Amino acid sequence: MPGTARFWTYASGVAELGSGVLTIVPKTRRFGALCSLLTYIGVFPANIQAALDGGMKDAPPPMNSAAAAWLRLPLQFPMFAQALRVRREAVP
Repeated sequence: MPGTARFWTYASGVAELGSGVLTIVPKTRRFGALCSLLTYIGVFPANIQAALDGGMKDAPPPMNSAAAAWLRLPLQFPMFAQALRVRREAVP
């Protein structure tokens, strides 16, 4: 992808914060949940790559380990499910 890793880290953080704010506000909750889901899906390939690379080398222990990188992958599926649930249950 073009740009630095730091740029994409910050951009995904802004997307996560924006999604969170949208999800808090009742009128924009459905859209916020969708934005959250899309952010999670968009970041997932980078998390897979981190696991394949043996962890995030610049992260503090234990997040710099391959085990932590692999263990965090299945923990993201409940986040996908929760975003879908919030979107489904939010009043249109």
